[in-house]
Amino acid sequence: MNKWEKMVSIGRGSCEVDVWPDLEHLAGDVISRTLFSSSYEEGKNVLHLMKELAELTIQTIQLVYIPGRRFFPTKMNERMKEIDRIVRASLTSIINKRLKAMKTREAGSDNLLGMLLDTNSKEIEEHGNNKDVGLSIEEVIGECKLFYFAG
Repeated sequence: MNKWEKMVSIGRGSCEVDVWPDLEHLAGDVISRTLFSSSYEEGKNVLHLMKELAELTIQTIQLVYIPGRRFFPTKMNERMKEIDRIVRASLTSIINKRLKAMKTREAGSDNLLGMLLDTNSKEIEEHGNNKDVGLSIEEVIGECKLFYFAG
C-alpha cells in the first residue's frame, strides 16, 4: 500500500497502477506461510518455476497432438524437465528440513506441510511402521506442488 500511495503522490493525486505483480507477491507469501510457515522469499523460486511450468504446459496443450511428443528433446520439453528437477529438489530439501525438525521436536504441525507429515507418520505407525501405508516422499512433493499450482 505504501508503494501505491507513493506512486499516487508522485503522480499528483492520481496514476495508473498495475496491481497484478503485487497481488501475485501477496498470494505467494500466503501460500508459503500457509504451506511451509516460511516467507515469500523462500518459496518465491518454487512459485515462479511452477508458474513457468503452467505456461509451458498450456503452450504444449495448444500444439497439434503427436503421440509421444513429450519424449521429444525439444527446448520446451527440456525446460519442463529442468523445472521439474529444480522444483523437486527444492521441495525435497524443505520436506527433509521439516522432517528433521519434527524428529528433534523443533517444529510441530503448525502448517499444511507439518500437518501432512504428522498425519502421515501417525498412519504409518498405526500400521506397524509399514511404509506402504502412508504417503511416499514423492507423493508429499506432489501435494506441495499442487498447493503451489492451485494457489
